[in-house]
Amino acid sequence: MSKVESRYTPLPQASSPLVKFELNLPPYIDQNQIGVNLKAIHSLCRLGGIEHLRIISNTKGDTSTEIPQTAGYDSQGSAYGSSKISRNIVSPQDSSFGPSWYGPIHAADWIGATIDVNINEVIFRMNNDKRWKNKGIRSLESWSHFLNQAMKQEVSTIGTKNLMSGLRTNDGVAMIIIDGLTTATGFGFPFPQFLGLSPLESGPMIVMAGNAFANMVTWRFYELNQNRWSNVESNRYRLSLFYGIQPDRALALQLLAKTSTLVKSLEMQTK
Repeated sequence: MSKVESRYTPLPQASSPLVKFELNLPPYIDQNQIGVNLKAIHSLCRLGGIEHLRIISNTKGDTSTEIPQTAGYDSQGSAYGSSKISRNIVSPQDSSFGPSWYGPIHAADWIGATIDVNINEVIFRMNNDKRWKNKGIRSLESWSHFLNQAMKQEVSTIGTKNLMSGLRTNDGVAMIIIDGLTTATGFGFPFPQFLGLSPLESGPMIVMAGNAFANMVTWRFYELNQNRWSNVESNRYRLSLFYGIQPDRALALQLLAKTSTLVKSLEMQTK
């Protein structure tokens, strides 16, 4: 078995305490030839604060439609079309999420999420997209592509929403108090001295950077104290450079999702 193959688990066996696949793909698709990179999915979920991820499918979803627009009417009242087309685009997947674990602060909250793959729309796109039309709906490469895109997009979207929202009242109050105290006491001012500059010589940008650094350190100690270290030990506490919302983790999640392959066809590697 090659190193590439070893990273991918056949879809029917791709299950873990964190990820569960319940896909009902068409019977002509050999699911053993579709590989899932569970390690990469776990990494994305940990970044986004997703504790449980369920991937399901449905065969009752709507599909995208294209309707020619009417350009006008002739003398007999019959309509004639134009070159313009009205499109109603349906997403090939949808997702939902909700709380799974409440920690003492937002950085220790975790969610459970579900990704729902619209089988009808996937088939519609295979039949109408120039890239996949010639391959046909029986192509393992096509199905792997659409499943991979669905996973990457939805895990990134769900995780980003979780990281950038859901602050508690105590989170907001703590941010205001800590920022006010560090600014008022000049706790950040020693920072320019590391560069051999006095606060007056350093300019406002370096002073602001010093205050931001001081605030970050203060926030870290506040968070860890609030969390009583217990969630750090159990891997429930999400480390970040920011207090409250976690834009650094959100950015890392989006970049990693774009560059990762979560699902791929194993067909070429077994021939």
